[in-house]
Order: sequence, then C-alpha cells, then structure tokens
Amino acid sequence: MRESIVDKKNRFVAHWKGMTDAERVRFLFLAVMLTAIALFVPVSLGIFFYNLTIPVEELDTGKSLANSIPFLKYWSLFFYRNSVFFQDRDDVFMDWFNINYMVYNNSPYIGGDSSYPPLVLNIAKIFAAMADYDFGAGEARNSPEGIASILTFYAVSLIPTFALLWVACRRKQMKNGQIALLCPAFLGSVPFLFEFDRGNYLLIALPFIFAFFLWYNSERRWAREAAYIGLSVAVGIKIYPAAFALILLKERRFAAFVRTACYSVLMLIVPFLFFEGGLDNISAFLYWLTDFAGSKGGEVNTVVYGVSYSYSPYNLPASIVAMLGPGVVDMDVLANAKAVELCGKILTVLFIVLVFFTGFASDRKWKVILSSALATMFVPSISFVYSATMCVIPIVFFLLDEEKRRLDYAYLALFLIAFVPCLSPYLADYNTVAFRWGVNLANFVQLLSYIAMLFLLTGDCVARLVRKGGKGFFRIKKGQNC
Repeated sequence: MRESIVDKKNRFVAHWKGMTDAERVRFLFLAVMLTAIALFVPVSLGIFFYNLTIPVEELDTGKSLANSIPFLKYWSLFFYRNSVFFQDRDDVFMDWFNINYMVYNNSPYIGGDSSYPPLVLNIAKIFAAMADYDFGAGEARNSPEGIASILTFYAVSLIPTFALLWVACRRKQMKNGQIALLCPAFLGSVPFLFEFDRGNYLLIALPFIFAFFLWYNSERRWAREAAYIGLSVAVGIKIYPAAFALILLKERRFAAFVRTACYSVLMLIVPFLFFEGGLDNISAFLYWLTDFAGSKGGEVNTVVYGVSYSYSPYNLPASIVAMLGPGVVDMDVLANAKAVELCGKILTVLFIVLVFFTGFASDRKWKVILSSALATMFVPSISFVYSATMCVIPIVFFLLDEEKRRLDYAYLALFLIAFVPCLSPYLADYNTVAFRWGVNLANFVQLLSYIAMLFLLTGDCVARLVRKGGKGFFRIKKGQNC
C-alpha cells in the first residue's frame, strides 16, 4: 500500500523531532544548498554554453531561442557578456593561464609585474610546461593541452581537499552518505564556482590549510610538525592564510607559532632562488605586491577592482557610492576619491580589531577558524570572493560541532546566504576610472553576510564576557578537537 502525503509528512515531522540540533543544522545546510545547486547550475551553465554560439546582435534584438522566454531573456544577455560570476566572459580561467604565462620565461618579477609569492609561481612552472605559451596565455587556454592542464590542476587541488573532508567527518562518525552529499554542496557554492571560473591558484592552498586544522594538535609530534609545515606552504602560496595561525596563539602554543612562522619565512624566500635573479627578485616582488594592493598612489586600485566582484571593508564605501549611481559622488575628483578611501581605511582598522577580538574571545573552535577566515577576506583589499573559498573550513567544523545553540541557526542562515549560488546583475557599467567594473549585487549581499557574521561573533563574545566576568574567557571549550 502506497504511503499517503499526510503519512509522509507525519513521518518526516516525527523524524525531525527526533533529531539533535546538530543533525538539523546539517540537514538544513544540505537541503538548501543542494536544492539551490540543482536549480541554478544546470540552467546557468546551459544558457552560458548555448549563448556561445549566438551572435550578440541576435541576443540584443530578441531573435534567439532563449529570448523568446521573458524569464530567460535577462539571463541570455548576462551569460553572453559574462561568465558565471565574472563580468568578462572572454577572461574565463585567465587567472590561472596568466600566472602560468608569467613564469614561462622564468623571470616573473624582474622584467615582469608579478605580485604572487614565488612558491606558487614555482608550482605554476609545472603546469606551464603542460601547454604551449609561445603565443600568449589566451592561446594556451584555447588549446586542448591548456584545458587538460587546468583540469589536472582542479583534480590535484580538490581530490586532497575532499579526502581531508572525509577524514574530518569520519572522526565525528558522520555517515558516508552525508559526506558524499557535502562534496557537491561545496563544489556548487559561490566561492567554488568563482574559483572554477577564474582558475585561481588559491585552490591548491586549501588542502594544506585543512590538514593544518586536522593535525596541529595531534598527539603525534611528526603529525603536528607536518601540520605546521602545511600551513606554511599555504602562506607561501597566498600569504594571507597566515591569519589561520591565530589558533596557535589562542591556545598558547607559542613554540608552535614560532616554528610555523619560521617555516613560512622559508617558504616565502627560498623559492626566489629558482628564478632568474634569485633573491634580487624580493624587492621587485614587494613593489608589485604593494602596487597591486593600491598603495602606490595614482589610481585607487582597490576602488577600480573592488566594486564588481571582490569586496573588503576598504572598498565597501566605494561600492556603496557606486550603487548610488553616477553623478551622486564624482569619483573622478581626487578629493572625493581620497575621502572614500579614508572611510575604507577606518573600516579596515575597525574590522581588524574585531577579527582579533573574536578570534581570541570565541569559545568554539569553528568560531576561531571563522574569525581567521574573515581576516583573509577583509584585510586584503581585493581578494574577498577568492578568499571566501577558505570559509569552507569553518563551515565544516561548524557542521561537525555536536553542541548547538539557538544562535547557531543565525550563523547557518548567514553561511547559506554567502554560499548559495545565485545569479545577479551588474548594477551599472561605469566607464570612469573609479567604476570600471560596475557592481555585482549578489557579491555585495554576500559581503554583507560575512560582515553580519563578524558582528554576530562580536556580540556573542561580548555576551560571554559579561556572563563569565573574564574567568576562563579566552579558552576554547574542551572536546573541540576534530
């Protein structure tokens, strides 16, 4: 006899009531993420690849098949001119191919303009050897060898990451079926889709950070040391994963912190020796690094690049100004640009203070990791969406934490806002220097969700401080090791 809808509902309600709060949180996360992915990804990618075959004039005049359906008309125009999350469709994967092209002549700093640390460029040498870059990065991307090389990069980055996810989940006795569902839930999230779109080398740092949190407090000395080296490798790849060493200070593992710092310095310096010019490249690297971050004067780079897809507190005021529309504030006037930049600097200092406060004051391991992840998003001025990929680590530990409070449902809602894939318009395509990219509404909402997380963490810590009166305030609760 077939089960009626009412019986199914009653069975689900009974099952829901029998769940722990931790099980409910995991269920809600998976249900929302997988439903959104099932709706968004196939339709979006289908329209994108379909539009590759259509002349732009046909899209503009409504002659295409997709334009015959009003709901799809907007998406057709979006995906013709843009990739899934980036404004320039012709720039898909080019973060990856441009870096490979930089190392093709073995001189990315002197005579080049690379702001990337030398370790990641040495890794890029390996992948650059898999394709022909004689005619430029674009031609390499369009070749079968180029596509094969970037697919290899994705495999090398993601297989270890999800293997470590499985290790973490099995430690908490999570069922293999749930672990299997977590993988597509993360792969279809906004940060991962953006990383796929850009082909950024940050992906290869993710498993090293994950390994650090799995073994930094291991009883085996060799495992702890490997964890410290793993974090230093991540620092050598992208520098700002250094924020994750905060947990070592939080747990008063000062000797471990010093060793990790020493390993990190080696990872940042020794790889220079494998490029033409050796250690002389350091000064050029520092120049290009500060220039890319917008500290050389002239164009306010954080305003130029920050308003479309990569936010931080530093360029948040510029993004708000951009959404007000051209003419509200003339960003081409230097005085106004400097005023907006000053507001950004003040916000940056405020957020740094809050990140360190919440990092040291939180009593749950996942909250300390979240504070560190927020630091990697907020402090670098143009790396918000890229760095959001690292937020997968605190989410994993959040989902594995068996002790849940009602406030944790608020964190869950904010995580979902930040990770659920959605399509968003660029509010405007400004032609001025200040607003070259326009504003992507979805990315802006995601930034607000991360800011809300930081303020929620801050309020949580202040409330604990009031309750405890300072006794045991800066300690992580027992049983937080995963």
